[in-house]
Amino acid sequence: MKMGKIKLKQNWRWVMAVLVVITLLVLMGVFHMRFNFTPSMPIGFYYQVAHPGILQRGQTVEVCLPRIIGEQGLQRGYLNEGSCEGGFEPVIKELIAVSGDEVQVTQESIFVNHVPYYAPFIQLDMNGQPMSSYPIKAIKSTNQYWLYGANDPEYSWDSRFYGGVDRANIQGVIRPFITMQTFSNWFESMTHFFQKTP
Repeated sequence: MKMGKIKLKQNWRWVMAVLVVITLLVLMGVFHMRFNFTPSMPIGFYYQVAHPGILQRGQTVEVCLPRIIGEQGLQRGYLNEGSCEGGFEPVIKELIAVSGDEVQVTQESIFVNHVPYYAPFIQLDMNGQPMSSYPIKAIKSTNQYWLYGANDPEYSWDSRFYGGVDRANIQGVIRPFITMQTFSNWFESMTHFFQKTP
């Protein structure tokens, strides 16, 4: 009888796991949801906003990089294969500058309207290949959109290396559905709750 109960529990775990996977696949199709596994932004599931309106600083965006940049990222292993023209996947980054903003690039930071974003230039990538950075310069009024890996500002492959992108490259505004960070916060709060419960 005991063995039967153990098998039943194991079967229910498999059923729940399959249901979770199916639910996530349906959500990914309906809400244009995708999984981010790179450290530039929190790892987890994101969904696309239907009507984002005017792009604003601080939004998380999904971007098909210009073909020559994306193909380099694919060749070097920064990107996987995907749906962008050129056969690479979109990147997920924070939007830190929009058209009309003042942008200044230095060896250590990107300044947007005099607000610094820590973005040090890295000479070698994870494979020991030399990196080329965007020229150190000031742009009084950019006509592009600048991207930033807010979750990993020291090592993110973002606009410090390739500059801004055009509006046409931005596929949409996305928001986190569930990430490792939110799950960790939830787990911590639940642990704290049960510790306080007599």
